[in-house]
Amino acid sequence: MSCYHRLSDLMALPIVFALLLAGCGGGGGSGSAAAPPDTTTPPDTTAPTSFTVSGTIQIPGGSLIDADTLPPTTQLAFANNTTATAQPITNPSSIGGYISSSGGVYVGKPIVFDADPTDTYSVALLKDQVVMLRSFPADPVVNAPLQNTSLRLIKKSNLAEIEFQGPSTSDKSIIVPADDDYYVEVTANQGPVLYLLTISQGLVSTSHIASLNHDFVPGEVLVKVRDSVTGFSAQSTDPEQRRFQANDLAKSRLEAIDGLSYQEGSADHGMRMAIDLDKYRAFTAQSADVSAWPEAMQRKWETLQFIETLQKRDDIEWAEPNYIRKAMYTPADPLYSAQWHYPLINLPAAWEVAKGNNVVVAVIDTGVAKAHSDLAANLTSSGYDFISNASIAGDGDGRDSDPEDNGSTFHGSHVAGTVAAVEGNSNGGVGVAYNSKIMPLRVLGVDGSGNDADIAQAILYAAQETNISGTTPAQRADVINLSLGGPGFSNSLQSAVNSAVNKGVIVIAAAGNESSAVPSYPAAFSNVISVSAVGQTSALAPYSNFGSTISVAAPGGNMQQDANGDGNVDGILSTVNASSYAWFQGTSMAAPHVAGVAALMKSINAGMDATTFKAKLEAGLLTDDLGATGRDDSFGYGLINASKAVTEAGGTIAPFLSVSTQGLSFDGLETTASLTLSQGGSGSVRVTGVSDTDNSTATDADWLTVIAQGEDSNNLGTYVVTIDRTNKPVGTSYSATITINYEIDNVAQTPKTVSVLMTVPDPSKVATVGTLYVGLIERTAQEAAEDEINQGADQVLIEIFRFQEATENNGVYEYAFSNVPNGDYFVFASTNMDQDNVVSDRGEAQGDYPVVGEPTMITVRSANLTNLNFTVGYLNVVEGLSTETGSTPQIIRKIPEAYLPELRTTESSNIQKQN
Repeated sequence: MSCYHRLSDLMALPIVFALLLAGCGGGGGSGSAAAPPDTTTPPDTTAPTSFTVSGTIQIPGGSLIDADTLPPTTQLAFANNTTATAQPITNPSSIGGYISSSGGVYVGKPIVFDADPTDTYSVALLKDQVVMLRSFPADPVVNAPLQNTSLRLIKKSNLAEIEFQGPSTSDKSIIVPADDDYYVEVTANQGPVLYLLTISQGLVSTSHIASLNHDFVPGEVLVKVRDSVTGFSAQSTDPEQRRFQANDLAKSRLEAIDGLSYQEGSADHGMRMAIDLDKYRAFTAQSADVSAWPEAMQRKWETLQFIETLQKRDDIEWAEPNYIRKAMYTPADPLYSAQWHYPLINLPAAWEVAKGNNVVVAVIDTGVAKAHSDLAANLTSSGYDFISNASIAGDGDGRDSDPEDNGSTFHGSHVAGTVAAVEGNSNGGVGVAYNSKIMPLRVLGVDGSGNDADIAQAILYAAQETNISGTTPAQRADVINLSLGGPGFSNSLQSAVNSAVNKGVIVIAAAGNESSAVPSYPAAFSNVISVSAVGQTSALAPYSNFGSTISVAAPGGNMQQDANGDGNVDGILSTVNASSYAWFQGTSMAAPHVAGVAALMKSINAGMDATTFKAKLEAGLLTDDLGATGRDDSFGYGLINASKAVTEAGGTIAPFLSVSTQGLSFDGLETTASLTLSQGGSGSVRVTGVSDTDNSTATDADWLTVIAQGEDSNNLGTYVVTIDRTNKPVGTSYSATITINYEIDNVAQTPKTVSVLMTVPDPSKVATVGTLYVGLIERTAQEAAEDEINQGADQVLIEIFRFQEATENNGVYEYAFSNVPNGDYFVFASTNMDQDNVVSDRGEAQGDYPVVGEPTMITVRSANLTNLNFTVGYLNVVEGLSTETGSTPQIIRKIPEAYLPELRTTESSNIQKQN
């Protein structure tokens, strides 16, 4: 049997789901040594039937919890509802919380919730940081999720208020206007609500610091005078004469501003004005000394400073830089900026010459949510459901022509979105090869498993070979993605793979998530491209398999980190169900990056086949070295590089400087990080200087150093960024900008910048999510619930088999279940801030063993299982534009009756009277 480490549905849908069968991997450990036999009585030869399951739980740095979430057995006591009682928090941080405009009773549940109208936090913030609030209705039956919270900042220095201004959505954000101490207020307009408040580095900002990374004409401004000014004096009844008068008035008004002179344009659409920067330089020197900066940077700085003065004038409607647009494509899709994993592999440059047109990628997985607005347009009509076991199919039958994902994990949908989510539809993010087509082939059922026979048939179908379906697709797949696997060599799978490869199909597979060198099949076959996973820092992900069978590395995510400080854990963002997007992690997420790159290559070079792709990969032509030069057991032949791959396939890409990240965040005890500068495209790229500037003082940052390590003759290579917290007050934060000057073909370019955020941690404020519960789910109980769903039930409650509160020790949680009977289980953990008798709601901190989003079944048989360690953090889910109709069946994870807070039920007068 072949199976995968499945994605949790807990963060994929707007309802609460239980864990399903997770695949073949799993943790284990040796049991404790047996005691010496008692020689006075006959030895007991009965084999033990129960054992201990234990481990530890790590919390990502910066995780905190609201001081007054709903308690289980007493009424909520306000702890941070006013500025006088504001809760101090660290910067950066992620805070989970509970608020409600009033008390009441959950719909359909005899459980009381309490009022907690406002939560207030105290924190020192830096200019251009972002404060973001994401809210989730704790009682979605009656709570409108788009209007349930308000967000505002209050400056402590003058009590000035900055309120979120924008559309009424679940996501609200405010860009910090200046360095200062602030109160952050989260207010409930409805209730009850769970929320995630993040204090993050503003990587995409309109500030002058961030805009220095943008390319624009120094010494110019595009500006429009308000119509109320130009129209008032344009008295002529003749339209042309009125336009002339308005233009003349606007030009006169602008040229009256010292330092501006007219170049071209109109009052209707804005005027292009020249700025006398030499005259303005004396003024800017009063606000910041930038004389040590390169001349090009100084003139950009001065231009932006001048533009800021125009933006503050009452007679100016807008003023902006004259941006330079280049052929480096950046999708406009709203979630693209959160897809850090694409710039990491140089995709934007590759998109200039390749988008995957006319290429078919078979995603052999759980099927695809066909109605998803970011997938529907890129699905072929030749999908198929190869699941032979009707009991796990979830659609009431066995094999059929409908590959709809009937499970609750949407693993296949997430994988498909990474390959080919639609670009340019103003929704969600994009896929690696966003103009390619997905052939959805369903082999994994609602319990997360699939057998070798079914998987082999799907591979044969994708390759247009004779198969059990009795049909073949009109166009065979060019690439096959297999984000599934398990130990054990299979001749059946090997035979099918061989047939596909012999026809030229490039076969990509996930290496596995056991942090093990044990081969996982089909990835371990010699003619399959086996993909390990890296996080945002390009380090091997802690869960990723490694070993002699690894071919290549790709972004799979590391949700223990937020390496760029953008407020999102470093998972892979992609499509899930038909209205949502979520961050997941795993080698399952890494493989489709490589499949997408292969599709880009194929769209340029139709002759690119499995043999050619493998040869180019092994020659180092498609990757960047991360470990040893050449091949190593962690990254194979290196990190996939889309621009290199497309160039190697025959595309022509102009030379550019690739910088490994837009931002670095030092929010824990770490003091160093790596920054990689490399060349993309053809031609010559040379780094001419790397410097750093403290954003508050505009001078060299005394706490930051950047030192080249192993650079080449063009100063490209690795740069080590080191921060020094010596003599910096505890609890303070600092930001800086690393500026990279460089030339292309001996011509100086606009410098690139990297944002750096450094926090001096307070040892007394360790990461915590408050009270954390750990549970075991029985496989049999889960399957019974799935059967009910398959028979048409809309909602099924499933009780957790074992449930306990974890013990916290300095930010690390420990758990141990004793007397666990032989059986198959899943281990999970979650907070329960809203006390609604179910756990793992959106907004709760949660995690699965061994990695969040990809739980693995454990088997209790003959020994204690120890060191089942995993991470728990706050998980983000983003709602998209839904094209769903009807309701989605719910499998709700219910707390066992023995653990229910009896005093919070409506039968209890203790709390009810207080509300």
